[in-house]
Amino acid sequence: MSLGESSLKLAYAKAHVAEIEQRRHVFLAAEAGMTQRDIARSVHLSQPTVHRMIRQAKALGVDESIEEIVLARFVGDIGNDEADSVVDAHA
Repeated sequence: MSLGESSLKLAYAKAHVAEIEQRRHVFLAAEAGMTQRDIARSVHLSQPTVHRMIRQAKALGVDESIEEIVLARFVGDIGNDEADSVVDAHA
């Protein structure tokens, strides 16, 4: 794997982790009673995009997924020990 390819994969993983976290925060804001319009203004997205994010969060859940843990480990947000303990807790 070339240096360019590995940096692209790292950038993708970081962006995907950020997307998962944003979807979680948008969902939790909606659950707390914030309107989709207000959420959209706060995060600089359209209201239809916020609606889709909430729908996705309901379908996928907002708990930390194995995918999110693996990505967080890949980008260096968490260490091996933390990743192992979280994965063990999911098992």
